[in-house]
Amino acid sequence: MQNATANLAALQITQPELASRLRGISLQAMTWLLARDGYLTAQQANGQWISGCSVPFKTAEVLLKPLTSDAPMSCYLMPTHAAQIRVALDRLGRSQAIIVLMTDLDLLRVFLACDDFSREISQSRIWFACGADWAGQFRATFATQPGLCTPTQFIRTRFAEPAEVDPQIEQSQKIIAEVVAERAASISRIRRADCGLRAGACVLAGSSFRLWDSASNVLKQMLLQTDAPVTSLDIDDPMQASAMALTMAAAEKTSIFAANLGRSDLPDTVSDACRWVCWITSGRIPKFSVQHPHDVLLLADPAWGLLARAAGWPDSALRIAGWPPLPLGRPVDLPHVALLADTLPVVPGKQLKDYSSHRLLWEKIEAELRANPFVLQGDARTFLLSQQQQLDITDSLLDASSFIDNLMLPLFQQGLAQAMVSAGIPLKLYGCGWEQIPALAPYAAGPIESESAFNSAICQACAVVYAWPMPVAHPIDRIASRPVIRPAGHRAAFIAGARQAISGQSGTKKSDAHKLSPILLSELISPLPVVR
Repeated sequence: MQNATANLAALQITQPELASRLRGISLQAMTWLLARDGYLTAQQANGQWISGCSVPFKTAEVLLKPLTSDAPMSCYLMPTHAAQIRVALDRLGRSQAIIVLMTDLDLLRVFLACDDFSREISQSRIWFACGADWAGQFRATFATQPGLCTPTQFIRTRFAEPAEVDPQIEQSQKIIAEVVAERAASISRIRRADCGLRAGACVLAGSSFRLWDSASNVLKQMLLQTDAPVTSLDIDDPMQASAMALTMAAAEKTSIFAANLGRSDLPDTVSDACRWVCWITSGRIPKFSVQHPHDVLLLADPAWGLLARAAGWPDSALRIAGWPPLPLGRPVDLPHVALLADTLPVVPGKQLKDYSSHRLLWEKIEAELRANPFVLQGDARTFLLSQQQQLDITDSLLDASSFIDNLMLPLFQQGLAQAMVSAGIPLKLYGCGWEQIPALAPYAAGPIESESAFNSAICQACAVVYAWPMPVAHPIDRIASRPVIRPAGHRAAFIAGARQAISGQSGTKKSDAHKLSPILLSELISPLPVVR
């Protein structure tokens, strides 16, 4: 009853008509109990388990094991138990949503008593289109919630009957196509009409914390220190994730500000009368459009100017804007070095079994990095290519990202940590996965899941490790009050730098020149000249 009450209260806000219909359905014929896997479920009056399964959660984990997606919105077709919805939500990210399509209102009522989805409902991560009129509810959801992205993926399990699911797919695809066309027409109409008085700025900034990925929030903080009116579009909120949401937020604004997202990444969404300002902190440069000569590119690293010019950006559109300093107090803990990064155990992927040369390459790189992580200096892709050439591997099917993210970078960071441990450097390892590395588990300090936890970890340390092989502009540059220990080509130099940092002998005050600042941003909120 607690689950049902919480879910219906949340639905009353997001889908009040559906909540009212569900309240009229009784659950008295059900016998509630914990299944053999510990998940709350029920038996019908005839003794049958709902969905015919006594281990619904374990079954859902098996059914949805292949589920990986970066789609902001997915359709879940005919789930047979609430546990399947729970597992799907847990597998997807905070900014990803699902809309559940069902034909049985009574079964949905049971689902809402099996689990508490009220947080996900309130976060707009789960929507329902249920009953004989599911198609009308499906269309109405996207008509009344223009900020929601339309679905780009279907989720179905082998328990869903093809006779029911296949017509659902066909009908929902037709509705999605119609909604997309209607939104495109609305966006075009808003952009054409958006030529009146313009004022203020809109910044695209996510609300979810990501370790060492704070550019959008730093940009937002700087903008809020200007005198201009600033609105924020939360790109991690499913209700604000669509192109339509951006068009509406940008209407009559002087400038749009975004980190690592340019106009070319989201084409035909913002009026030509609005300046697009993109702060580049990752090195990926969006294309320049000659139709928008007033757009501006802010570069955290001056070295990226060559890439920007190659992408068509004129010098007049480029500004240098490095990371602004993060004010911190004196260390409050015993002297230690902090390394903040998520890691994972290095295990060859299953796909490597199908390509023996890829497996050989994996083992070669693993052996070299375990023996000496400092051989990986500079661009990881260049290192990978050199290793391929040594084995005469030119296979285009090689998944370079998997080699870098699941092999090279984890071993490099774990190698840095192991070098410091072996040298007796007091060390704390913050982030996910360190407890799974036996030799380093004693130094694991837990994951970093919020901005306050991040600041606390930095504040307690006397120095911080730059744990990436490529020496480029990085959010670690914000830490002006702590020495940053960087890989210096070989183990001895790295350890010497760590010892100097602990003793307080290293580090010089960094200049604040050419840093992202409210003054710089204020200059980019002035209205564009009107051409008649």
